[in-house]
Amino acid sequence: MTRYALVVGITDYDGLPSLTKPIRDAEAVAQRLEKHGDFQVERLPKRWNPEKECYEVAHERVTGKQLGRGLLEFLQKQAAGSDALIYFSGHGITVFDELDRQKGYLAASDCTIKMEGKQIVAQQHGVALDSLNYVISQADLSSLVVLLDCCHADYFLEGDSIRKTLSVFTYKPDCHLIAACRSFANVDVGRSYGKGYSAFTTALLEGLLPENAGSDGQVSIDELLTLISRKLEDINLHREDGEYQQPIRMGSGRLLSLVSYPPKQTPPAAGETCPYQGLLPFDRTSADFFFGRRQVVQMIRQKLEFANFVPVIGAAGSGKSSVIQAGLIPLLEASSWRVLEMLPGNEPVAELKRTFCQWLPASDAEKVDSLVDKAPDLDWLMKHLPVSERVLLVIDRFEEVFTVCSEPATRNRFIQLLTQVAEISSRQLAIVITVQADFIALCLHEPSLIQLIQDWAVYIPPLVGKDLEQAIAAPATLQGYELEPGLLETILQDITKEKSYLSLLQFTLTQLWKERDQQTHQLTLNKYRQLGGILGAIDQYAEQFYQSLTQQEQDWLKRIFLKLVSFGTNVKDIRQRLPKSQLLELADNNSASRQIISDLLDRLIEANLLVINEDEWVDLAHEALMERWKRFAKWRLESWRQLQCEVLS
Repeated sequence: MTRYALVVGITDYDGLPSLTKPIRDAEAVAQRLEKHGDFQVERLPKRWNPEKECYEVAHERVTGKQLGRGLLEFLQKQAAGSDALIYFSGHGITVFDELDRQKGYLAASDCTIKMEGKQIVAQQHGVALDSLNYVISQADLSSLVVLLDCCHADYFLEGDSIRKTLSVFTYKPDCHLIAACRSFANVDVGRSYGKGYSAFTTALLEGLLPENAGSDGQVSIDELLTLISRKLEDINLHREDGEYQQPIRMGSGRLLSLVSYPPKQTPPAAGETCPYQGLLPFDRTSADFFFGRRQVVQMIRQKLEFANFVPVIGAAGSGKSSVIQAGLIPLLEASSWRVLEMLPGNEPVAELKRTFCQWLPASDAEKVDSLVDKAPDLDWLMKHLPVSERVLLVIDRFEEVFTVCSEPATRNRFIQLLTQVAEISSRQLAIVITVQADFIALCLHEPSLIQLIQDWAVYIPPLVGKDLEQAIAAPATLQGYELEPGLLETILQDITKEKSYLSLLQFTLTQLWKERDQQTHQLTLNKYRQLGGILGAIDQYAEQFYQSLTQQEQDWLKRIFLKLVSFGTNVKDIRQRLPKSQLLELADNNSASRQIISDLLDRLIEANLLVINEDEWVDLAHEALMERWKRFAKWRLESWRQLQCEVLS
């Protein structure tokens, strides 16, 4: 499909200061899109260069009528039914009416303004953003990307004005906007970035360079936003006047690639670090091996452009934690977000305090306890802390608020603090929670959560097709290994027999990696079958560990594992974290038994059947153990029946 771009650069103005950079900015963008984006570019204004035998952006006036007509022709006719891109470099203005309401305009050469104090109260010949919003909403386009570089001199478009006026980008699929936001005083006067481009366009052009493309050679709109934010952050740090520029992003839908380069062909060196995670989630340290979830990560990122509270919902074993820890968090940290992570546990409010205290300097951490107790919401807390960067609070396993926290008042206070973030206009704090789908009904009993889930939830879909194949094969490829012919097909066939297969898949691939052929650099079909395949690997591994123990150790293992399960009555059983000290108390005051338990815990952790955090809380490595280790499943059933008998008696 042919792709079309309209590139506008306006330097000459009647009622506003003339500019120097938009022509150079626009032509550089046009050339990049033509050469590497496969766009047919329409320039405005344009002139024919007989020496180069091509059109280029001209140093000419563009009236309001010409700008409006150019946008209409492009959106309604030239780009109809196709992928489209609009780039504008020139003045943007914000006009305030009698009620102090803002209205944004793209300024044409004949644009004139009326000032009252420091505010523009009237204009003529500008193109209204609300009119542009309507035209875009009516346009029949396959996709649209709009790039606005309007922060020049002392005139600019307010970020809030852009968000409220260009509402089409909140609901029309596959429509994306990136705009320079707020004043970057005198950015066009007396200072150049890169090769004399504006700050925003410098960041844009650098983001479109081949070194910033992924391994597939593509630079997508989402990756571009991250790159622009990072570059502007660097520019802001080197400014001496305290002014800064920050891009805003609106839109959702497909991952749109703006430019393409040849895929990177660097042959992987054979590495021996296991690229699979077993029963553990992927995280920052293993993000390079995390494949197949790019679309859902970007979906969450897009939701955060419009909402401060985003629930991420998925079945057990769907990879929710990996999506957040290895996908979303590195993406946001690259855009200078601060990320805080927590699990609710039995005392979620206390855990919230601890999470903030760990982040802050000791002098400020002392304030947190009293501030949280007084705070009507977390935005109020943020305003009382010395915080400048955007903050993401990630609450994994949110269902623990209902299944582990036993105090209703604590639960209600915690939910109140979190959900009120959605009601505030400040963009400084955002919250992402992960919820296992089996417990969504409990969330829907909370009035403050119902609408947030309906409006902003992201549901983790099954990993299928090419994404699934990539998740299986690509990590090994990165380490210089390949799957033996027939292995991938066998794994895919086995997966069809199991609904919640991702944890089983990762565990099996981890075991298969241990049995890899280091001579041929292959993962082999024969070893896969010996391990028991997707459906039998966990049971075989856990059972082998169990059989290696003495009878006394086996008895303690059973008690430990059952202690780490919360048995449900009207809901399914789930794993529950416990302090190591509480597990050691199973031995009462018998020091010899305590030592046996302690040693056994160490071995279970080393075998990745249990996990432990820095606070010495112990947990089952994954829910998959509860179902897929047959012996453990039998223990759970026996314990559940015993509990039922005790209740009935």
